[in-house]
Amino acid sequence: MSEYSDLAALAAQGTLERVPGTQRHGQAAQAMVDDILMSATGTATPAEAYALTVGRPSLNRQTTGPSRMWRLRVPDTLDQQVRAYATAHGRTISDITRAAVAAYIA
Repeated sequence: MSEYSDLAALAAQGTLERVPGTQRHGQAAQAMVDDILMSATGTATPAEAYALTVGRPSLNRQTTGPSRMWRLRVPDTLDQQVRAYATAHGRTISDITRAAVAAYIA
């Protein structure tokens, strides 16, 4: 009974049997979740794993809600230069773009 639909049906009916010794509660459950997330994300700490998995924080410090998203086209040469710069400096293209626009209009 390894098919998801079969397992889901048993769970919905309330007849899914638990495997003894596999239930986790409290700190044991949290530790297991942390280990799974760190393994799946390749991170070294639970904080790093959660930062990668819970979504992006808003860039708007004064307000809540999603940040504005821009889409723009660039020539291949500029794309290659920005990607190389981002890799060399450990930054994202979005971060570089935000900094460049802020510097341009300052």
